[in-house]
Amino acid sequence: MNSEFRTTLRLLKPEKRRTQLKDEKPGLQAVANPAPDLPPLPGKHSGLGRDDEYKRLGTGSILAGLDLHSGHVTARVERRHRSREFVALLKDLDAHYPAESVLA
Repeated sequence: MNSEFRTTLRLLKPEKRRTQLKDEKPGLQAVANPAPDLPPLPGKHSGLGRDDEYKRLGTGSILAGLDLHSGHVTARVERRHRSREFVALLKDLDAHYPAESVLA
């Protein structure tokens, strides 16, 4: 961040400043259990039993922005992970705030 930008942020009124944390998690595996969970049995196990097998449903990508002042989360779940999906998240963030706000 250059010093001119930091100075401008300091001069803005606090209600016009917005600090966003943006993150992306590509390649998340979506899986499903092919068999239903087994109920707990007295004397054997106290929790649900689950089979080790799973069915793959593909991958996805989660993109999110967190407003550090208000706690508001803007998120997108996408099938692909390209720059156009990240730009779409940035456009969602831009649409959420008033035009005079500055995102940092």
